[in-house]
Amino acid sequence: MRLEENIKKKLVKSLNIEDIEVINNSHYHQGHKDSPNNNNSHFLIKIKSKTLSKENKLEIHRMIYSSLVEEMRIIHALEIKINE
Repeated sequence: MRLEENIKKKLVKSLNIEDIEVINNSHYHQGHKDSPNNNNSHFLIKIKSKTLSKENKLEIHRMIYSSLVEEMRIIHALEIKINE
């Protein structure tokens, strides 16, 4: 299973999310000094959730990172966008 799909499934299961899009942006960072160049290093997560939109950003990030403990071992950067 691709990492994008794994991230999506875990977040849908663990958080109350109406809609989620996980985009692998690793190709934009190939060759950068600190990038692991593993094609699974940089992700953008776009979430639509009325429940999460009521939380503060720090708490949302904590919940997402808690859900993705295993994945964060190989992910270098995670961009998170929350919309209601």
